Amino acid sequence: MIQIDKKLMLNLAVLALVSPLMKITGWIHVFGNEAVGSIAMTALVSIVWIVIIVKKDVAHPVQTSIGQEHVMQLLQ
Repeated sequence: MIQIDKKLMLNLAVLALVSPLMKITGWIHVFGNEAVGSIAMTALVSIVWIVIIVKKDVAHPVQTSIGQEHVMQLLQ
């Protein structure tokens, strides 16, 4: 059985919610307009996500990133 850092998974999931929350609150317009803001936030969140996974030297980065349940479904 693959051991996955569930706390890290939860933190990455919360990080992924930044972009939608910025849209809901209107903060996405800080980047100029909604289209540019959406692209910029997606890129920023993706880069931060990858940097966190690399810096923490996660044993199973893909499984941690997408979640254990999804991986187990794919393997069956």
